[in-house]
Parts: sequence; structure tokens; C-alpha cells
Amino acid sequence: MNARDPMYAALLDIAKDAVHRLDAHPIGGQLVQGTLPRPLYVAYLAHVVRQIRQSAPMLQEAARGLERQGRPALAALFGGKAREEDGHDQWALEDLGALGVNRTAVDAVPSSHAVDAYVAWAGYCAHQAPVAVLGIAWVLEWFGYARAGRAAENLVANSGIPHIESAVKFLRGHGDADRHHIQTLAEALGDVTDPDETAIVLLSARVTATLYLSFFDVRAERSVGVEPHAEFQ
Repeated sequence: MNARDPMYAALLDIAKDAVHRLDAHPIGGQLVQGTLPRPLYVAYLAHVVRQIRQSAPMLQEAARGLERQGRPALAALFGGKAREEDGHDQWALEDLGALGVNRTAVDAVPSSHAVDAYVAWAGYCAHQAPVAVLGIAWVLEWFGYARAGRAAENLVANSGIPHIESAVKFLRGHGDADRHHIQTLAEALGDVTDPDETAIVLLSARVTATLYLSFFDVRAERSVGVEPHAEFQ
């Protein structure tokens, strides 16, 4: 796959625009710059735990659907990604533990509308149009490749959060791995030749970018009740 391929070029544009919007976001930009306050970093990690817990089941369902469609290469790709993602919520939970937030406290926090919408969209794609999961994976891997490692280093350098050096495992893990994952996804795009499938992959990428950026919405952060809960102080 190369930049002259229309779908690949469109996905690049979607991903680069999403990263630009992340940098410009008043909360997401603080994560990248490493100046995000502790309560909002805790809220972000709590969102991540819920998002990642749904990733492996979603990928497994998409793999089964693609297998039924007679597309073993894509099925194998998603099955492999499901195995890779399984347990990544533990990285975020360990980061939260380093910040003094235990698993019980995380589980007690209500989910945000943004995370609920992401989970619903991912479930819809996995069941109804499994090839669309390529769009979801593309955007999430691109965020990791482009900004996760930088955010981890900047948080350690700039945030002043106690024990932050032990609370960036999730970000570092995705920053290190996601370049290779993007290359693998780019190769898989060659299996998508139907115009309708191309359209749903691109739509899925756009929706995923919007929903993921909504994880950083100030109103969403307030709705999870981070500041009023003593266990998050």
C-alpha cells in the first residue's frame, strides 16, 4: 500500500488531522505536553481501562465474522490483534495503582458517554461490518504511534505528579509497538477493494477519531466525578 492509493491516502489524512486535533485540544494537548493534572490523568486512564476491556472481544468477534465471509487473512490479523490487546487494561490499572488508585475505585466510577459511544460503535462494526474494524484500529494505532510515547516522556519530565515515572506503562507500551502495527494494517488494506467497504472503513476511522478525542472532553471528565471522589485525590 502506498500514498497514491486513495484509501491509504484518505486514512493518512484522517489520522494526521486527528493528531492535530488532539494537540490542539485543551485537555488532550495537556496530555501530550505532559502538563495534565493528576485528576484528569486518572480520569483518562479510567476511560482507557473501559475502552481496552472491550477491544479483545470486539476484535475476536470481527475475526469470526471475517472467517465466515471467507477472508482468512483479515480474520487472522484481527485474531492476532485480539491476543495482543488482551491484558492491556492491566497496564492502565498498574499505572493507576502507582498513582494510588485501586481497581475497586476504578470500577466504581461511572462510564462516560464518550466511552459508551465508542464501545457501541466498535460493537456495531464487529457484528455488522467487521472490515470496518480496520478503520478503528488504524486511528487508535496512529494515536499511539504519533503521541503516546511523547506523552509518556513529557508527563515524566513536566507533570510533577508524584510517582508519575511508574504510571506511564500504558502510554509507553503503545508508543513502542504501534509503528509496526500501522505497517501491518497498511498491508491489510490491500484486501479491501469493494467501494462500499472502502467507504465504511473510512467512516469508521472518522467516527473513531471523533469519539476518542471526546474522551478528553472537559464535560466528560467532570461527569465521571473524579474531583469529588476522595480515592482519586
